[in-house]
Amino acid sequence: MRLCTSPASGVATAVALALALSLAVAVLGAPARAGESTVVAPAPARPGPLAGYEPSCAPADRADFPIDARIPEGPRTYRPGGGEQEWSVALTNATGEPCDRVHPLVVLVGEERSLRPEHIRLEFHDGSRWHPVAFHRTDQRENVGVFDHGFGGFTVKSGETVTAKVRMGFTGDAPAGGVTATAALVQRKKNDGDWVGESNPYTFDIEPDAPAILSADQLAQTGERFLIALGGAAGILVLGGAALIAGARRHRGGTAGGNR
Repeated sequence: MRLCTSPASGVATAVALALALSLAVAVLGAPARAGESTVVAPAPARPGPLAGYEPSCAPADRADFPIDARIPEGPRTYRPGGGEQEWSVALTNATGEPCDRVHPLVVLVGEERSLRPEHIRLEFHDGSRWHPVAFHRTDQRENVGVFDHGFGGFTVKSGETVTAKVRMGFTGDAPAGGVTATAALVQRKKNDGDWVGESNPYTFDIEPDAPAILSADQLAQTGERFLIALGGAAGILVLGGAALIAGARRHRGGTAGGNR
């Protein structure tokens, strides 16, 4: 695997781990599961920035990442046990060639490193359906999730931007505090891969007192209950209206009879 390093963060180690996990799943056919035991990833060597970096979707002499990854401003608070909230990762191809088989991976680091894979619920959308993301914990207590689950990767044409939608929530026992999310991009090969992009950090807080957000399932259930209640109310209105009309007719009939 070819990758450049980012000394200010642990993303390089996370990339090495994530790609190793992804390739292991592909080769062994074993499903990845969140909350597995800690995996120790070998720390990559630290040459100068982009030294020897030759991604296949960019010229060999390119001095920066071929894919510009960006996380637009997302929700600032999440409530433990609350519904999932949406954000996204925008992938822009800054080269003159298409870049395919691009797999984003998300690295989540909680305050005091107390956040664990079993606390995280995250899915990504491939343009047609949602896929779950399984998280694993590194020896640096980072939580790494690969956008994989049978997904072949995003294709980003030259000069174009592809937006990967994400929805994320946390279990009721998730620790409160600040969390930093970073997205790294790996272009997958048969038995290897290249690190082709890294996003800005996205920071947010897990707060027990944050406003409650309903999940998609909860919204669906609420909608069903609302429709049932609305149907019942409509039935009452119809019955009441019919009774009112009948009463009015009887009244008019009685008045007419009295006038005669």
